Amino acid sequence: MNGNTYDPTNDAVSVEVVNTIAEHLNIPPTELPQLGTIIDPDALDALCSPEQAVRQSDTDVFVQFEYAEENITISSNGRIWINEGCQEDS
Repeated sequence: MNGNTYDPTNDAVSVEVVNTIAEHLNIPPTELPQLGTIIDPDALDALCSPEQAVRQSDTDVFVQFEYAEENITISSNGRIWINEGCQEDS
């Protein structure tokens, strides 16, 4: 499992997801599909925002989805995990 950290008080998680995957795949972010075709970037940012963290101070929010053939898990406490090999078996 690979991943990255981000600062939920300063960084837009939607941008950090794209940058993390691009770094993991060793390609420019512009070669990835637009995140908005997979998940609503504004909703993702809102779920992992500092305001949401204050409302849910006793609980982290986790979001999981597939992006660029990788299984991504994000926590509102500033972690992005990449779980490789999420392609469906034939």
